[in-house]
This record gives sequence, structure tokens and C-alpha cells, in this order.
Amino acid sequence: MSVQFHLKLSVIVQLACKSGREMQASELCELMPDSRTVQLAIKYASRLHLMQLAERLGNIAQMKADEEQTIEIEDDFT
Repeated sequence: MSVQFHLKLSVIVQLACKSGREMQASELCELMPDSRTVQLAIKYASRLHLMQLAERLGNIAQMKADEEQTIEIEDDFT
């Protein structure tokens, strides 16, 4: 995925947060490529005092981090 795609996805997440569409923001974060990108969305949600969303995004970030670690371990064995 290109950097431009990541930036556009981040902007859409920000717009979803601002307009109160927390479920759409969390669904968009599931499309993000890695946990670091989701961490940025968590910071943004926290700035807007959307703590439930930030917690939900934290779960998504943890799942992505686990996936990244699994892939890294698999790469080590191949």
C-alpha cells in the first residue's frame, strides 16, 4: 500500500471522529496496515476525548501487533 493511501485513510478516520462516527472510524482502522498507524488514530481520538473509541482502537492495534509478531516469527523460520 502506498504512503498516499495511508494518509488518505488517516484523514478519513479523523473526519469520522470529528463527525461522531466512531464505528466507522474503528472499521477504517481495521484497514490500516500496521499497529503504528492505528496508534496515531488512538492519539487523535484521545485528543477529542473519545475514550471509548481510543480503547476500541487499542484492541485493534494489539491485534495488529500480534499479527505482525506472528509474521515476523514465521519469517524467521523460513
